[in-house]
Amino acid sequence: MPRFLRMQEGWLTVGLLALLLFSVTLSVQQAQWSDGLSILTPITIIGLATGIILAKIHRVPRFLLDLVGLMMGVVVVLVSVAGVMQDPRLVTVQDRVKDLVARTATWVDVAVRRDMSDDIVVFILSLAVVCWVLAYSSAYFVFKSRQLWWALVPNGVALLINLSYSYVDVRAYIVVFMFSALLLMIRFNLLMKEERWQRERVNYSPGLTWAFLWAGSAVSIVLAVTMWYVPTTSVNSTLNGMWEKVNQPWVEFQGNMSKLWTGVNGNQMIGGYSSFNKSFTMGGALNLSDSVALIVKSKDRHYWRATTYDEYTGIGWANTSADTFHIQGLSPRLALEANQQLVSTDEAREEITYTVQLVNPKGDTLFASLRPVRLNTASRLEMSWRPLDEVFSIDRIYDELGGELSGMPLELRSLAGRLREAQRELRDNANLNTDADPSTLLDTTSKGQQIQQEIQEKRSRGIQVVVDVGTGPDFPIDLRASGEVPVYDDISSIHSVEPLGRNVEYTVASLISNADEVALRAASSDYSNETWLRRYLELPASVPLSVGSLANQIITDANATNPYDYARAIESYLRENYTYSTDIQSPPPGVDRAAWFLFQEKEGYCEYYATSMIVMLRSLGVPARMATGYAPGTFDTDLQAFVVKESAAHAWPEVYFPGYGWIEFEPTPSQAVITRRIDNAVVEEPTTEAFPFGTPSAVPLSEHGLDDQQTQQGTGGGLGNLSLPFGAGGSGVLLLSLVAVAALVAWLPIMPWRRKQPPASPTVYYGKMLKWSRLLRVAPAAHQTPYEFSESLAREIPGSSLFARMIARAYVRERYSREPLPNAERASVLRAWDSLRARMWRRLPGRQLTSLFRRKRK
Repeated sequence: MPRFLRMQEGWLTVGLLALLLFSVTLSVQQAQWSDGLSILTPITIIGLATGIILAKIHRVPRFLLDLVGLMMGVVVVLVSVAGVMQDPRLVTVQDRVKDLVARTATWVDVAVRRDMSDDIVVFILSLAVVCWVLAYSSAYFVFKSRQLWWALVPNGVALLINLSYSYVDVRAYIVVFMFSALLLMIRFNLLMKEERWQRERVNYSPGLTWAFLWAGSAVSIVLAVTMWYVPTTSVNSTLNGMWEKVNQPWVEFQGNMSKLWTGVNGNQMIGGYSSFNKSFTMGGALNLSDSVALIVKSKDRHYWRATTYDEYTGIGWANTSADTFHIQGLSPRLALEANQQLVSTDEAREEITYTVQLVNPKGDTLFASLRPVRLNTASRLEMSWRPLDEVFSIDRIYDELGGELSGMPLELRSLAGRLREAQRELRDNANLNTDADPSTLLDTTSKGQQIQQEIQEKRSRGIQVVVDVGTGPDFPIDLRASGEVPVYDDISSIHSVEPLGRNVEYTVASLISNADEVALRAASSDYSNETWLRRYLELPASVPLSVGSLANQIITDANATNPYDYARAIESYLRENYTYSTDIQSPPPGVDRAAWFLFQEKEGYCEYYATSMIVMLRSLGVPARMATGYAPGTFDTDLQAFVVKESAAHAWPEVYFPGYGWIEFEPTPSQAVITRRIDNAVVEEPTTEAFPFGTPSAVPLSEHGLDDQQTQQGTGGGLGNLSLPFGAGGSGVLLLSLVAVAALVAWLPIMPWRRKQPPASPTVYYGKMLKWSRLLRVAPAAHQTPYEFSESLAREIPGSSLFARMIARAYVRERYSREPLPNAERASVLRAWDSLRARMWRRLPGRQLTSLFRRKRK
């Protein structure tokens, strides 16, 4: 083999390291995060080759070699990524590189501002940089610094991260990684020991390398098969709660990074509408599975809502309800105990009850239809909050308004009732000293202690309450309250307190609207009294004026004169003039999605239809929001329930009508239009009874961790209920197994393996030496004796002279001597052949390659 092709570590080490690196690179490509990831393969190859070459250069300062590697990486990565850019305005590679640098600078600025970005090219650039760094640094640590773990751990972490978030099954690559990593550890440890043995002139058999590699291969295969077939389970709630607290910084980091790469396919922290997270971006082609998500036992078909969104960003949607809460130390989620009744003042609503079975849970999200008012499990409500700074006169409420409490926040109604009872006691007490201190008058009543306890409770929930009591004989009472109170008409999502496993069931009572068209047309269009509705009227600057012009044209052609007719007209226009398709191209970066759908693409799926309708309604001054969840599903007569598949994931608009609440509409033509009665039929009014078990309360942060910062984990973002691939904690067991095997290999006393069968004849080993020499193109000449041949072989194969001579000498003695060779000498020939074969094997690839080049030159 030519000297420049000789590797002290052996080409087997190169092959194992390459296999390890490509288990990571190919898993990223298989995950299909975006188009253009085929460039990762050549980047990995060039990075590995560059690292090996620079690692073998001596007598050059290390920083100079690293500088060369850095420059090489910059050139390779930029040119490769520039090759996948498809902007027709960028003709030359130089133009594309300049544009790529500018886009990267813009992305960094967006990252600093913690805004959202949909530039997929920067994501490809990031993956290219990661692949180059992994390949180059792995080669450096293995072939230069001899620190194998610095090559294994970063690649293992990259593979596990990709495995955790990929919506494509890439588990097979972790088997390849484990196999190559284990063999590489064995080979590397033996290499270190061989070098020590050679320095100390210890006689050993190079066949140990192959023996341990075969044994390691068997162990890794058994381990991989075992992990593959271990069933997936969830850990208990205690460990899950501990993990959520420890994992919280990582969850927040995921959320921030996901915002910067919203255009990535399957981005489960931001993702598409089917991720049911706090934010999502509107992307390209849609491919949902047919696996079952829910089984709902219900009499009627309804939409099963997961969450709603108020902020349209131009490229997607976000839920900002948590931003309306400003009380330190409390969570924006509202605690709702099991079977606790919520109050609704919406008209024309009917209560229905149904049971939901979560076949495939989505984090801690609970699915419910429209206006949930009661659940049989403890939950936390994500909802809007509004500021409170008012004075309520008890006399006016009960004497003038007849006890009508609808104008008072729900949290204060119980306190108002107790104050009224205390006021009556004061008025009925003829012996009461009317000149007493007003601040102590309430304490003299039977309700005094309860009133003080409730005031303290309100303060713990962030509501400051002051009660002013006037002097007799009427003892007027004013209730002053300030702080923030929840908007019960604006529940955006429901979250379980306990971890949700597969097939968990819960029962929900919801209020379904029976409002007819006449009532909705007559609903007020004055939204000024509801300040919390302002968020549902806002539009970003990215929305062009043409969208509003189209909306005005639609309602003009339909002769629509009220918000309900506006919504109906726009709904019909979208259903009739646009094509439903899930196979669409990703929108261009930075382009407003609603305008792109309405005027350019003109085809898409539910999130584009719903977004366009909401944006046009908001341009007309009508509050509307985005809702995501599942369509009704298919009714199964055997189960007597609706079977809802993942492919039923859906997005639809909801429009607010004062007095009637949020009303669903359906502009997507793939779903049936929502019909309503034309006449004003009488329907049962919902109960307005206050909470029988006390009012829902804001949750202290100390009770449920950083609940106000919690990010929904969707279908795979983070670890959810810690259901990991390869069984419960399978990835951790896998890594621990690798560490254990590596430690065993590193500390195992390596003893020569003795063969039980007697050694073969020296003639056999001499014949093997001849066959291998022919493969190495050093076959003996016709005139050479065995001794001459062994000398010529020793010159071609460095370090083989002792072993070749021993085999030749034993062969000659056995061939021409009358005395048979003793077993001890036969055993020495066996050890000599093992050593010679190992050295010949190392040089076989180089010899074959050199021979091939020579034939091509001829």
